Amino acid sequence: MGFGDDEVAVEQALDLVRKGLRRVSHEGQRIFLPGVGEAFGMGGSHTATTYFPQDALNPVSSRRGTRLVRRALDGIAGSTVGLYVGIPFCESACTYCPYEFSIGTGGIPDYLDSLNTEIAWYSRALAEREISVSSLFVGGGTPTILSISDLERVLSTVRERFSFTNNAQLCLEGSPNTITEDNGKRKLLLARDYGINRVSMGVQSFSPLVLRFAGRGNDVGEDFTPKALDAIALTTGLFPEVNIDLIQGLRGQDEASIERDIETLAELPTKPSNVTWYNNRARPDVSDFVFMMGSLDEFPLHDQERAIRTRLKIWREMQSLGYRRPFGDKFVLGQADDRFKTLRGSVEESYIGIGADAYSHTPTLFWGNALSSGYQERLGKNLERNRNRLPGHTPREYAQTLNGWMKEVATGRTYGELVQDGITPAVNRLRRYNQMEKLTGRIALGVKRGIDLGELQEQYGWSRVAEFMPRLHALEEHGVLTITDGMVRPTKAGELFENEVAALLYSHPIKMDVFQEYRKGMRRQQQGILKGIAAAGIIGAMLGLGLGELSRLETPLEQLKKENPVAYEQQQAQRELFEMINRP
Repeated sequence: MGFGDDEVAVEQALDLVRKGLRRVSHEGQRIFLPGVGEAFGMGGSHTATTYFPQDALNPVSSRRGTRLVRRALDGIAGSTVGLYVGIPFCESACTYCPYEFSIGTGGIPDYLDSLNTEIAWYSRALAEREISVSSLFVGGGTPTILSISDLERVLSTVRERFSFTNNAQLCLEGSPNTITEDNGKRKLLLARDYGINRVSMGVQSFSPLVLRFAGRGNDVGEDFTPKALDAIALTTGLFPEVNIDLIQGLRGQDEASIERDIETLAELPTKPSNVTWYNNRARPDVSDFVFMMGSLDEFPLHDQERAIRTRLKIWREMQSLGYRRPFGDKFVLGQADDRFKTLRGSVEESYIGIGADAYSHTPTLFWGNALSSGYQERLGKNLERNRNRLPGHTPREYAQTLNGWMKEVATGRTYGELVQDGITPAVNRLRRYNQMEKLTGRIALGVKRGIDLGELQEQYGWSRVAEFMPRLHALEEHGVLTITDGMVRPTKAGELFENEVAALLYSHPIKMDVFQEYRKGMRRQQQGILKGIAAAGIIGAMLGLGLGELSRLETPLEQLKKENPVAYEQQQAQRELFEMINRP
């Protein structure tokens, strides 16, 4: 597609922005267009990577959860799974990150003890059912923050405990700083010795100023150059596949810095096999959100047209560098693949997550570890009396949970005794699939790549598929999708807003659960009445809710200081930094 097609996509996308809060209808059924509106721009507020979204999981006792997990594993006996092992420790707090993590290395020994316990349970469970691993992702956090001995402990345990397929993709996540430190190469060589054949690295930007704004100043060298250049040279020389993450829409970023990112990629002697170029997402639980809501004229995503044109420029320039874009944010050279993300986003294949805040799914069940703080709040007063028995949301609390909390259950048996009975205390939230929800996941996540309606009809029956057709046709009428010869594909405008389109196709109960979770975040983070209602309206439109249902979402700055002093202090510090850097 050429520049003319881009101009059509820009106009369609801007039209969607303008209509983002309006109801539309198709054959008498009223739906909502994806709301990408005025406060968030291209950033949206939700990333559709799994179905179910984690915000939609329900609390469950460990005992019942374990029974359901064992039954779910029985259903995939003799098959393969993807495996995720989480190391939630980081060097610093990135301003855009919504995940659970701890800064520094404190608590790592206890956490690894707990991780090994859970690894032991899952390895036995999979071995008993002759289930092998086709993909491994050791992620975080930043796993390369581990010492050499701790990294070897994790990799050796995983490799010894699980059975891997011959062509398994084994990936380790790292950061430019930890990879280029004095013992960074030794860690990479160790990983390679244990079969790691892919490295994924969060670069985010090649601009030192943007990196500092994002809380990643440790990725900037003393000569004010990004350490990513040396890290990419090192990893591409050692591994056949290397992925780097970049982000559009970071604070301090402009067209010139995006241009430099593209030029830097073009000038690399050896290019990474994969580039994932995300949009910064405006989640209420990240510090960028607070800054964004208070600085509408200073955050790059607020300029709708500029953000859209920049996105299309990135796509165009990456193609000129030889990358193909299979869908969404992902760019690959040749036949490079990312099995981890493919399995993670499937409702038909299976994926096992081990560690704090990890999640897992099979074709019948989706379950998660270690409650997040927001989810814990959502459970309400009925949970207060049991809160001390539930897994915590930080790595230290997770470790304490696995090593101690089961002693308090009614049976009086120790955690060790329960583990011997096959109980995993890390399981505390889940949701079961029925056929309609599986079909919903296939359509909501599949629309990013394309959907074969005939295949879905054969598997789920036309009566179920037909329930989605009014929404699909309405989106087709508004330039988001095309439906031709039984194939549903996103248009270029639809690809720009792929997460919003996916969320629009969620089932009503899931929309409501996700909305309630965001409502909690909005209450914690919003600074002003008008801005609060406007931002909530965008989320509500995206998830199929009306402004009348979005009252009392605002939180004055004084209340933010009282309810979330960490976010308040972050906001104040970021404002001071921005003013200092931009002072004449």
